[in-house]
Amino acid sequence: MMALPRWIGLGVFAAVATLGFVGWGEPVTAPNPLIEKMQGGLAALDADENHKSADSGTLAWGEATVLTTFYWMYEATGDTAWLDRIRQRADVIFSNLSPGDELQPGWRTTRYSVAIVEAVADGGNTSRATIKPDPARISDIETAHKVTGHDYELRVTPAGAIEATDKTTGEQLGVVDMPEDGHIKQIPGVVLFVEGELQAGDRFIVRTQAPKPMEYIVHDGMILTPIAKFCAAVLSGERLTAMYGDAARRYLHVMETQLIPKWEPYWHDVPDGMGVYAFQNDPAQRFPGASLPHNQYLALARTHIALYRITGKALYRGRAERMARFFKRNLRLVGSHYEWNYWDYAGPWDEEARRMAHVEDTSHGHIDIGFVVDAYDAGIVFDREDMEHFARTVSDAMWNGSEDKPRVGARVDRSDGDKVIAFDWLHLGRFSPQTRRIMMGMLDSLGSLGGANVGAAAQALAVERLDWSPEPRHTASAGQPRQ
Repeated sequence: MMALPRWIGLGVFAAVATLGFVGWGEPVTAPNPLIEKMQGGLAALDADENHKSADSGTLAWGEATVLTTFYWMYEATGDTAWLDRIRQRADVIFSNLSPGDELQPGWRTTRYSVAIVEAVADGGNTSRATIKPDPARISDIETAHKVTGHDYELRVTPAGAIEATDKTTGEQLGVVDMPEDGHIKQIPGVVLFVEGELQAGDRFIVRTQAPKPMEYIVHDGMILTPIAKFCAAVLSGERLTAMYGDAARRYLHVMETQLIPKWEPYWHDVPDGMGVYAFQNDPAQRFPGASLPHNQYLALARTHIALYRITGKALYRGRAERMARFFKRNLRLVGSHYEWNYWDYAGPWDEEARRMAHVEDTSHGHIDIGFVVDAYDAGIVFDREDMEHFARTVSDAMWNGSEDKPRVGARVDRSDGDKVIAFDWLHLGRFSPQTRRIMMGMLDSLGSLGGANVGAAAQALAVERLDWSPEPRHTASAGQPRQ
């Protein structure tokens, strides 16, 4: 059996609660090795400025780590300095909302959008040859971001060469001999294929659409969940409401009236009390109209749970229950542990998901697990037996078996991959002493903690305060705030 890390059971909460973490000017000393490892990582998160970005990808995959870590540091310590930090950052984040195509506020990114290419023949061409984009929708991220969004003209010279001009800027892109393989590559990011035999004087217009700023449900869920949990903690008692109530009510109003309702057109009810969100049916989306991968709809489902705990509204609970049932339907019980895919088929609109049904990876899986834990604590769909199956996913399928350097695999069905579990996987230690030892052993084996690992450590401190209790946390908030 794995050796117990020396700091487990030493009264972690008592040690951390004396520290305050209010400023970074003086070194913090404590007998707890975990606390010492966190100092540099916490300071780095505090200095991080991702919250100033309006790019939804930066906010979701960078700033959300900061907000979540600070929330769990509040849960671990009761120190309202962490709530101060969340409010300061959330004020900036909400100030950077801007209206999109349908005048709804949001955060956007071009990071995952496709580029689109269209080629048409000029009406006066002599030949019947055609030029077609290869492909017309460019989903490779690096290639798509070379596409300019300009219009171009291709002309066949008397010598049979191809002359390209950027019609948007007037720039001449040069003349190249007709390629033997029929592929024309003069336009940035674009490949065109000639079908038939071109004649001198033939002209074609090529129209391109650069990656479009798009909104994503998963990004909203990642950004809003820690803010919604902040609101739940603040509005659960008079003292915190007096300190932060105005900010919490302001965030809550924007979430309830603007950010959550705008996704309702993309909701699908699925038979047997299930449901799932889909991508916008926009050509710029990589999978227009398809149901979201599990981690993406579950990210917003976590926000629904937090909003339900604040408001008690049936809509939020109902959406979370339907998504939980859909996810649970797609779990596979292998022996005594669960395995599942990154993406599963929900309906006839989902043919693309059939091709993408590979086993879930450890990184995206932390969002799935975070939702499952939140749902269990709120009394939604998942029971104690389910949680024990998830805990054994770590111990039975993912763990490398090492006591000295415990690691987990890159996917939820294997141990190869040398990963350090981060963030919400940590909570599965509530349901299995062995899984807890694996989690804590990974943190204990690292020289210092930063990024997602300092966030995992913050969660470890908060869960240790509750003695790793497996009982559901049926409280007014997702945590157990102190008044």
